[in-house]
This record gives sequence, C-alpha cells and structure tokens, in this order.
Amino acid sequence: MITYTSKSAYPYNLYKGFSEYYDGLWKPPILSVKDIFGKIKATSFEYKNSFCVSLIEAEVDKTITIKFLPSNENIITIRIGIKGVWSYDSNFSKGNNAGISIYNSVQGYTIIYPENDIVRWFVISFPSDYLKEPQHKYGLVLNELFSSTEPFYYFQDLDPKIESLIMDCYNVIDNKAEAHCLFMSRAYEIIMLLNQQLVLKNEKTKAIHPDDLEKMSKLKVKILSDLSSTPVIPEICKEVGMSASKLNRLFREVYKTSINSMYNEYRMIELYNQIKHSSKSLSDLSNELGYTNQSYMSRKFKKKYGISPSSIRNN
Repeated sequence: MITYTSKSAYPYNLYKGFSEYYDGLWKPPILSVKDIFGKIKATSFEYKNSFCVSLIEAEVDKTITIKFLPSNENIITIRIGIKGVWSYDSNFSKGNNAGISIYNSVQGYTIIYPENDIVRWFVISFPSDYLKEPQHKYGLVLNELFSSTEPFYYFQDLDPKIESLIMDCYNVIDNKAEAHCLFMSRAYEIIMLLNQQLVLKNEKTKAIHPDDLEKMSKLKVKILSDLSSTPVIPEICKEVGMSASKLNRLFREVYKTSINSMYNEYRMIELYNQIKHSSKSLSDLSNELGYTNQSYMSRKFKKKYGISPSSIRNN
C-alpha cells in the first residue's frame, strides 16, 4: 500500500505536492501522474476567490491512501464518487466509491484508491465563507453547516440527478474552454441540489475522529470490493479492534445505514447493472454475487425493482 500525506486540503496545493513527490506533471488545469501504482489524472479549474472544481480518474494496481491532516485553512470539500467504467471480461464493474461526502479541513480525512480498480471523483472545494459573500448569499441552509469551526463529516448516497450533472462535465472534458464554463455551472447546480436535500432530510452532521473515519472508509471499500461474500460482523470486529455495538453505531453515524443494508443495496445495484450491461447468465450472477440460489435472487430483485431479472435481459 502507498500512503501520501497532505497538510493542505486545497486541491491545487495537493496536486502540486503529489506531482512533485511522484515525478508527475501538474500544469493547471491538468494533473497527470504515472508511477508503479498506476495512473491518476485530474482536470481542475480554479475560479475567483479560490472556488475549485476537479474531475479525477485513477486506475491503480496498488492501493493508494491519501491522508489529509486537520488544518485551519477553512476549506469545505464536497467529494462525489461515481462509478468507474464497465469491464465486461471481469467479474464486476469497476468503481465502488459511489457516494457524496461533505467535510471541512478541520476534519482529518482519508481517501482510498483500491488496488485493481478504477475510481472517479468530482470534487468541489472552496473557502468556508465563500457562499456568504453578497453575490452568493441566498439563505442557504448549507451556510450554517459550512460556517462550523468544529470538525464535521456528512455522507449520503449518490443522487441520479447529481450523477447526470457530473457526466455532463465528463462529456466535455477534452474541450478546455467549454469545460471551464460547464464545471462551475454544474458545481453550483450540485450545491443547490444538496442544499434542498439537506433541508428535506433535516439531518445533523457529526464530528468523527479521523482514525474512526479512516477505519470506516477502509471497511466500506473492503465490503464493496467483494460482493460475493456477506460481511461477517465478528470477523470485522476483530479486524478493526472494536466491539460489535461500537462498530455498528460508528458505521451508521458515518453512512446513515447498517453494514448489511449497504452491502445488500450495492449488491442489488451491481446485479441490475450486470443484467443490463453484461452477457452473464442469471445463474452465474447468482453464484458470483453470493445469493443462495437464482430463485431467491430473482424474488429480491423483483421486490426492489418491480420487474423480474429475465424481463430486463429480454428487453
């Protein structure tokens, strides 16, 4: 495993330091690093008052861990993981980092790039008082969150509307002029959507100890990297060094769901994508995804999606 530690939460500082350390290229807006671990590429635009929007894609052979130390930079980060790409000749689609994390620079945070995986991030970063400026002050609920001087971390599942906005940016990534305009536009739309969703959910954010947050991040990656095996709580407890009650409480605090619920949700999503995009038989998928049998798998699928797996395959 390769570990890199950053004292700064601001993307341009990270990219500069990371490229220098691994002998890569950082020529804004492009970061390109190729090393023994694989390759990482980022397209990152910096706008007025240090508002920054980045698209990152990594394809790595070894696990990379990037640790952000707590800092007083007062930077807010909205980090959105989306699916990687489909690989029809492999067991599963690549990219299991789907989800939206919001945190400030006071909160120590760890990013994990799993080995033999393709990871994509859309990252919005800005000073904590950015949305309080006169041209942005619209009574956003998020302003209260961003103004906190205490560590905080918030997570929610990836919203299809937000994912669609991000894919708009991917579609123009090779046209710098168009990308420069669209990145900022889509970033504002995403912030507005997140503000609406936070109001509806009325959820409170929590300060999570950086060590605990890192353990939960690694656990999430491990669980979703092998969807053929149901998580065994006693074994996980031994690995992370905590009781079952603390493990379940902490995981729910971070991800708003239980370990088994997250596993089953992602397993069902993976099944849907494989049925729709691959030529594997339902029997093979049942075995690969660890279902008791094909009939049980089909019942669970129909209960969630209201349609049988064979109907999707036939269409």
